[in-house]
Amino acid sequence: MRSKLKNKYGSGTSTILSGCSTVSTLTVNYTNTGATDTFSGIIGGTTVGTSRAIALTKSGNGVLSLTATNTYAGGTTINGGTIQITADSNLGTNASPLWRAAFAHPAKGITPVSSSDVGCGDLSPQIGITGTPVIDSSSGTLYVVAKTKEVRSGVTAFYQRLHALDLATLAEQSHSPLVVQASYPGTGAASSGGMVVFDPAQYKERAGLLLVNGTVYTAWASHCDIFPYTGWIIGYDGQTLAQTRVLNVVPNGSDGAIWQAGHRRSRSPRLRAACNGSSPRRRGALCWSASTNIPIRETNSKDASTMRS
Repeated sequence: MRSKLKNKYGSGTSTILSGCSTVSTLTVNYTNTGATDTFSGIIGGTTVGTSRAIALTKSGNGVLSLTATNTYAGGTTINGGTIQITADSNLGTNASPLWRAAFAHPAKGITPVSSSDVGCGDLSPQIGITGTPVIDSSSGTLYVVAKTKEVRSGVTAFYQRLHALDLATLAEQSHSPLVVQASYPGTGAASSGGMVVFDPAQYKERAGLLLVNGTVYTAWASHCDIFPYTGWIIGYDGQTLAQTRVLNVVPNGSDGAIWQAGHRRSRSPRLRAACNGSSPRRRGALCWSASTNIPIRETNSKDASTMRS
């Protein structure tokens, strides 16, 4: 069967392919970048002449919006573009999550941080888990950072915690979670007594977590570049969550934060830029050691010092 989908926005091409006795995957190819195709019909059933459940594959650069309670049971694959849904049932009968973990407990006064709490709308309306988690397949552990707001005895405080979760159940490992805390020698922004101190309310862990040689790395930036702030990279032992590495990239200055939304730092063009010959005069440009993935040089327009380790 070949049929056109009604295109709600734009004029791209959308095609459904299925129904042949040798085909068990429904392929939706929508090629109009930046536009949305809405499909409200029910997708379900089995391949003609067989008992094989239909699967859905999305290709092309456009956005496919599914609005029906679909019944296909073969799973969903995205090879290009985006699938937009408003309910789990839009993705068929296998759409229910295998597991779910929540780090907010409103009854205990622990809630997500709102964008108004930090005076910034770059993450809205709530701030909780922002950076992409990382998985250690050898130990079956998922590492993730979550930000919360907690009210205790009438006092509001903000926390960043690194969680180590069992990949099969999402249960906390025995040494998890760990409250993120750090300090670094320096006289830069928000320093006191010759030390720059990490402020969990000020910072966001937007970059994807990185696991290298048993160390879990996190990187930090300020919400909306609101002052005062500096840039942090903090490493933890993957087995114990003991803090093993701390780097403040501008300890005697300001800015220099690391955001790199959604990417692991070892593959970030910005962090590797300073290794490609001359060091660029841009904020937060780091040089990483190819063998260890540890930053060994930093340049920043507001801190002329060069750091080495």
